[in-house]
Amino acid sequence: MNQVNYEPADITIYARNKGIVVKEKSVLALYVEGKKVVVCAVGNEALTGRFPEKTIVVNPFHQSAIDDFTVALKIMKYLMKKALAQTGFGWNLTKPVVGICIPRELSLVDIKAYQDLFYCAGAKDVVILPQPLQEFLATASEEEKKKYKLIVSVAKDNPLEYVRERVKETIAYAESFGISRETLVGMMSEY
Repeated sequence: MNQVNYEPADITIYARNKGIVVKEKSVLALYVEGKKVVVCAVGNEALTGRFPEKTIVVNPFHQSAIDDFTVALKIMKYLMKKALAQTGFGWNLTKPVVGICIPRELSLVDIKAYQDLFYCAGAKDVVILPQPLQEFLATASEEEKKKYKLIVSVAKDNPLEYVRERVKETIAYAESFGISRETLVGMMSEY
């Protein structure tokens, strides 16, 4: 099985009056059989399950941006359905108002992509909450929290892995232009 090429995000879903009901990795295991693509597993199971040899694990989120909308949509539909089933709200009975916590500044294109993603996944309304989930839950009033049936966080629980990823990408980018690692280290020490 091919592993993801960078650390997946952690998707946490908080449901009104229930607390955190889903905590999964942002990955999807796919098996290609001729022209047919079969979804083998979503989330944590995609990283731990046993699948056919040609299975690939795809992570559609990279540094909180959506790299692959189709895969991200499959993951979010599955996880929102799972969250609503665990809350007793029922998937077919409701289109939830969803708050999305993303703890970094997003471009307007990324904001639109997240809104489209959650509308396509079945949300009635989508609000971007530019802060970590735990911070929102700690600081928001009860009235503010009641606005959302689900609050979804797409973030890295391990910031060290996120920084390590960014450093690898920066080094690769610099080396492609002939900038040495030593020069990069010197540049970083200036900050």
